[in-house]
Amino acid sequence: MTLKRTITIACVAILIANLLLVLLSWIVSATGVAGVRSLISSEGLRWFLSRYIDNISTPLLAWLLLLAIAYSCYEGSGLSMAVSRVLKGEKLEFKQRLGIRVALIVLAVVIAVTLLLLLTPHAVLLSPSGDVFPSPFSRSIVPIVAGAVTLFSFAYGLAGGTINNIDTAFNMLYCKIPTLLPVLILYIFAAQLYACLCFVF
Repeated sequence: MTLKRTITIACVAILIANLLLVLLSWIVSATGVAGVRSLISSEGLRWFLSRYIDNISTPLLAWLLLLAIAYSCYEGSGLSMAVSRVLKGEKLEFKQRLGIRVALIVLAVVIAVTLLLLLTPHAVLLSPSGDVFPSPFSRSIVPIVAGAVTLFSFAYGLAGGTINNIDTAFNMLYCKIPTLLPVLILYIFAAQLYACLCFVF
């Protein structure tokens, strides 16, 4: 079963669960059970319409968008194909080898800078008590990873010759995002179901 088919089935299941929740909340609240609110009451409809954007506007949505851009750059730059050839033991062309070397240098620099911001005295990415979790680093780890992947993918593209103008570079940022749109749709369905559960119960 393909990923797209799995996500389609999951979205349909979540939609059915949401409809059942609407029906259940109406029935249970009508019986007078304390602490249960109906989604089709005036209060429920006001909440649903006024809070819809807030319900899906979570850090997870931002992380998914950043990771989608990073994945798009990784695939669009040709780095994924070069890494695949390396893992299969195939010989790379000169520009691919050069691109891999430059990407590894950029990755090493990103790791070194991150470690300096974590391990030096009074490190700025640690919490006031010196902890890694929770800290500014733990809250920004997804953007850091996404940014690093985007950066060394661009480095590979520039050195490897797959980026030759501004249009190619910009196209890399979104060329694979349509592939990941089903994941974003699944997130919206799941986030709304979770918010509805929290409202009802």
